[in-house]
Amino acid sequence: TCSLATCYASHTKFLTGSAEVARSIASTSKSARTILVVKFNDGTVIYESKAADTFALTVKKFGLQRVIRLGLRINNFPLVSLQRSDTYSQTAIDNYWVMTHSNTDSKRDQLLKIAAALNEHISVDIVPA
Repeated sequence: TCSLATCYASHTKFLTGSAEVARSIASTSKSARTILVVKFNDGTVIYESKAADTFALTVKKFGLQRVIRLGLRINNFPLVSLQRSDTYSQTAIDNYWVMTHSNTDSKRDQLLKIAAALNEHISVDIVPA
């Protein structure tokens, strides 16, 4: 790693006699796609091809009304709502909309917090898609 000053100096080129600045932006590859595997103590395993679908189905298994009563919000919007957001990604489940606008790590953390609040025992693994 480098300090802000040395990184800026090494990645910025000032063109002689010009006010233009050319910047070299380090390219980063996108992380490998991952999904969730949720296991309940009763033997139920929820494992869909998209983390958002696994998240929504897990919330359904907890009980939509139970989760609604927790009053959880994501991006200042209810986690489970009858209202569809115009801004954020949601997944439809039984006439409700489940907020799924977060990365896989956040979905895992949210499921574990919900499970703890509802006294449910689950494991949530993140695996390659």
